[in-house]
Amino acid sequence: MQGRVGRHLLAILFLLGSLSTQALAAKHALLIGVSDYQDERIDDLEGPRNDVTALEEVLTNKWAFDKDRITTLLDEDATESNILSAIDELYRASAPGDDLLIYYSGHGTSAQDSTLGAKLHLPDGSGALVSYDFDPEVHIARLEQDKPLTAEEDGLIVGRFELKPRFEKLNQDRQLLVIFDACFSGNAVREASGRYVPTNKRLLSFTEISDWLSGIVKADDANNTAEPSESLQLESGCEECLDVEIVSAEVAAFDYDNLVYFGAAAEHQLAVDLSQSEIDAGLVSTIDGKPHGGFTDALLRALWTVDAEVPDTVSYGQLFSQVLDQFQSRCKSCGHIPISLPVLSSDRHQLLNKAVFSSGVPASNWAVASAAQIPEILTEQLSVAVAADAPTLLAHIKNNPDAHVNQSSPDIVVEPSPTGYLVRSSDGSRLRHFESEPSHRSFDRWLAAQRWLKNRRHRDRVQQKPLLHAEFRHPILGNVARTGERVFFTMESDSDISLLMLLVDADGAFHMLYPATEEEASRVYKAQQLIRFPADNSVQFVVTPPWGADNALFYGVPPGDAVLELALNVSRKGPVSADSSTLQELEKALDALQSNGSVSHIRFLSVE
Repeated sequence: MQGRVGRHLLAILFLLGSLSTQALAAKHALLIGVSDYQDERIDDLEGPRNDVTALEEVLTNKWAFDKDRITTLLDEDATESNILSAIDELYRASAPGDDLLIYYSGHGTSAQDSTLGAKLHLPDGSGALVSYDFDPEVHIARLEQDKPLTAEEDGLIVGRFELKPRFEKLNQDRQLLVIFDACFSGNAVREASGRYVPTNKRLLSFTEISDWLSGIVKADDANNTAEPSESLQLESGCEECLDVEIVSAEVAAFDYDNLVYFGAAAEHQLAVDLSQSEIDAGLVSTIDGKPHGGFTDALLRALWTVDAEVPDTVSYGQLFSQVLDQFQSRCKSCGHIPISLPVLSSDRHQLLNKAVFSSGVPASNWAVASAAQIPEILTEQLSVAVAADAPTLLAHIKNNPDAHVNQSSPDIVVEPSPTGYLVRSSDGSRLRHFESEPSHRSFDRWLAAQRWLKNRRHRDRVQQKPLLHAEFRHPILGNVARTGERVFFTMESDSDISLLMLLVDADGAFHMLYPATEEEASRVYKAQQLIRFPADNSVQFVVTPPWGADNALFYGVPPGDAVLELALNVSRKGPVSADSSTLQELEKALDALQSNGSVSHIRFLSVE
């Protein structure tokens, strides 16, 4: 397979906006994709060219974009000068109240990238797009002369200097959707040790140029060795620490009024490019059988799936929910999590509730294509790959009713570690570590929980429920929580609901965290009401052992529904297992809700 280098940029910098015009608006799009770079030392990407072509098709055929109002810049046309000029022209060609889409697919880097971006002296918290004409020798000369990084034409489009001022101008009186399929930085807790992980990363860190830079300048230690516990600088000037208890609506504020952002990955994560060789080998599938970014493939599926024929029926939040659903089912080996901004806690202008490409008016009725268009892709049993040097465990799994052995395309991978057995998801994320060989009882309980989760996600996905948008802390921070950190969730529903929260912990135990009392079961949360859980500081979630993957399932149910009493029954039982009759009764009631309920799933990782 050809070189895979990822596209690396820090989303936070590029965004932010205030739009009140609700007149009939025109739709404009700028679509940028760089697969083939001018400098032969830069590894090419297979997906971007196809990303742009397919996105243009869905915009014109499904979302009523006029082809004359779509500008595409591909490969040699996507120079720094052309990209910035096209953004400037987008302002001149549009009018107040118009809907604008800016999409980028290609390489990137950031100050978090110790192999390149840090050595280029990118500003902390700033990302950069890498245009077709990126010239490393220009940066070599600048560094040799100890010149600061500026907005000069050098093939590196720095968010802080060159994108943010233009975005601020556009979003004064236009509605702007910015989408970047690129990655931010590597996730320290994810290793590419699964049976299959897409190998083409969208992160600019090519070895030859990085080594060349290393001979000239040493990056600051803070840039080279930044750990997830370090502080993160938002473009607003606020410092947001990963100690989540200090994250507030003010700290996490989204500085713009009219800009919505979709990104491929959270902080410390790599986005992937799905290659033709991987598609031909049957390792992955894309919407058209061509190479795409894993995130863009999900975006395309969502754009084709939602009902765009009826104006104002789908909001940005609902569209992103569909993107996330498609990504989690189609790109489960990709190892990164798409994000959207603003976050719920700082969405002062209800941007996520505005209708997609509808000049900022609120969305009305949520609709998706028929369920027949969403294929059944999950099997009943859990697929498990087991290392050859774990014969006892392999033999046990072969006799386990909840799982079957699948060494080529598993849901989870079990492998020996120096101190026991390590279980990873197919994307390499650590799910659980068992000290020594696990007892059959504890391992069977854990396997049963994973099977339950797999099938629960599938049933919730195909039931076409309305939106319950849930976030774990601040999405930019990713899904990793460390020892002693306090964690919280933020939610918002598009209808009046009562709330259920079911937690499946890293041991495979089920906990009904909410409701726990009759009062909580009778509480009604209004549509678009911001819900924070825990609601106050009197109850806190603190990260403690066992380390691994915890899964939080949130259900919005009709107030007064009988499912609430069943949830209380589970809560009264305390921790239960997947075969609990009380849990099974709750499951049947959840299935019976169908489109009358809403749901959101969050998986987060706890580490020492």
